[in-house]
Amino acid sequence: MKKIYVHIGLEKTGTSAIQYFLKLNRYQLKVQGDIYIPQYRTKDTTYTHHRLAKSFFANQNIAKKHRSYSNFELDQLLQLLKSTKSSSIIVSSELFSYYKLEQIKQFRAYLKAFKVYIILFLRRQDEYLEAQYAQHLKGIWTKGGTPVKPDQFTAHNLNYNQFIGQWEKGGFDDIAVEIYSTGEDKNQIYHQFFKNINASLLKNDWIMFPDSIKNPSLSPFHLELLKNYVHLIEDDDIRKKISFLLFHHNNEEAGIKGSFIQNKQIFTNEFKRELLAKYEASNKQVLNRYPQIGYNAQHLFQPLQESDDANDLIINELSQEEMIKRFMEILQFAFEEGLISK
Repeated sequence: MKKIYVHIGLEKTGTSAIQYFLKLNRYQLKVQGDIYIPQYRTKDTTYTHHRLAKSFFANQNIAKKHRSYSNFELDQLLQLLKSTKSSSIIVSSELFSYYKLEQIKQFRAYLKAFKVYIILFLRRQDEYLEAQYAQHLKGIWTKGGTPVKPDQFTAHNLNYNQFIGQWEKGGFDDIAVEIYSTGEDKNQIYHQFFKNINASLLKNDWIMFPDSIKNPSLSPFHLELLKNYVHLIEDDDIRKKISFLLFHHNNEEAGIKGSFIQNKQIFTNEFKRELLAKYEASNKQVLNRYPQIGYNAQHLFQPLQESDDANDLIINELSQEEMIKRFMEILQFAFEEGLISK
């Protein structure tokens, strides 16, 4: 029986990085590693499997390029998965994490011909919520509208033990859980992922590791611009152009040592402590059920840094000189990248 590994997220736990890594190594993984990774055959090809995920969960807010497969296409894909000569298959989409029990059961029935392994990355709830809020603000870049205030923002799947239990009830009894955490080794997440498939594969010379961060977190500078200013631009075309510039500048600066791009908290420490206390019992249940959970399991309970919230950078605290310097950096970046004609 063929094995199929289904990476279901969660969102903001390195999913984009993993999906890009799979795309980058797709050919070699098939030839050298006996692993098949399905690829879309449309002009809107991406390196996720959102189309497959959306086939069992119709969400109208998902981009058109991620449109679901028709029943006919689903049957074709199933036959392709069955006929591949590779002994293992990998599919990845964080949209799987939005499934309710009924969709989970339908998805399991679809994969009844395979031995299925679920791979799930979790992130400490306060960090997960902050990352989700920043992602919400990114939507303002292209869609417009008014951002939700941080204290009114909510996210799904914060009760991790309940979330895992839902997938078990749906018929998936082999679930590998990893803890996502940012660290010094940028390739750590790929090793975490493949230890559940074949860890030795990443020791080969033919494996390619990405040079850049995919879908990096927003810096506080860019975050505040989006939260307080960009959405006020009424002209859609101008707003999208400015957003495009900010997005690429944020990506370029992400991870640069000495850059003003620093991840600062969105929520207060008091809010975070209350949030972690609310889900402490759930987290303990997860750790008890999965004692080999990952290289940094206790990160789920890592205490918050005792810092004064007032020290966290917000745009209003920048001096006029700092503001001018940072806007000049953005303008220089725009000229260098050809985003603004001279």
